[in-house]
Amino acid sequence: MAMGEDFEGTLIATHILKEAGIPVSVKAASERKGLVLTKMGADRIVFPERDMGHRLAQFLSSDGVIDLLELPQGFIIEQMQVGARFAGRTVAEINTTNRFGVWLLLIYKNDEAVQPLASTVLDKGDIIVVFGKRANVLVFEEANSVRRK
Repeated sequence: MAMGEDFEGTLIATHILKEAGIPVSVKAASERKGLVLTKMGADRIVFPERDMGHRLAQFLSSDGVIDLLELPQGFIIEQMQVGARFAGRTVAEINTTNRFGVWLLLIYKNDEAVQPLASTVLDKGDIIVVFGKRANVLVFEEANSVRRK
């Protein structure tokens, strides 16, 4: 059962279903709310946001290729090559978060994953993995002057 942000409604529905003898699986936004739901008798608690975060971390750390990953509420993770406009510049100079509303998650230099630091210099042809709202990523991509890989 998933009732969105209405935690009180979730508690009431859990109680009613348990009194009727129905097994209850319920979504919780936090560990604390999950504990309360467990005490209310919920049989299974799921944490989709946390679980997706773990899955995403595993996905990013694998040797697989990303290209484009659609996320809820208009967010995407996209992989692209560094173009001429960003080549030779540091992560701090590009200032992705403030200028574009895009977060730089990972850089691949010569097929080796590098954690982006403010002082990291991007080279033409490096592969970068970015996260943000689709519209922001598209603006960033245009500024980078490279189409999707």
